Amino acid sequence: MENRNCLNSAFSQPEPEGFWNARSIASLGLTALLLTVLAAFAARGVTQPLGRLALAVEAFGRRQLVEPLPDTGPDDMRRTAQAFIRMQERLSRFVEDRTRMLAAVGHHLRTLLTSPCLRAEFVSDDELRDKRLSTIAEIESMTEMTLAFVREQGAAEPP
Repeated sequence: MENRNCLNSAFSQPEPEGFWNARSIASLGLTALLLTVLAAFAARGVTQPLGRLALAVEAFGRRQLVEPLPDTGPDDMRRTAQAFIRMQERLSRFVEDRTRMLAAVGHHLRTLLTSPCLRAEFVSDDELRDKRLSTIAEIESMTEMTLAFVREQGAAEPP
């Protein structure tokens, strides 16, 4: 039997220009550019829904009609947008209910004031009659202001 000893070896020569040659700089620049583009798209995906929410909140604060927000973006943004929509619905219902209640109260007060006004007209004492009519006039004035407020709320045009 023949005994053979083999030696396998590999070696590399350093680049003559060193590590920072044109090829490594170009590769590094291309990698940085690619990562920047990817980061910009990721940041846009997060900030775009936040911007839409901010615009919707601002418009709702000015009592403008706000379209439903799209269900996009990260989970936290979607939950925040859904919470905003629910809050907007609750506040709109509250304002509508309050307006209807004020209109009903104003109408009933105006109706109820008719009877004391008629009774005051038949009081023979001029001073007492004038005091009663003056008080009734003040109440009627407040009632009319309430009804005017309700009418303005119902007829408000968007800015």
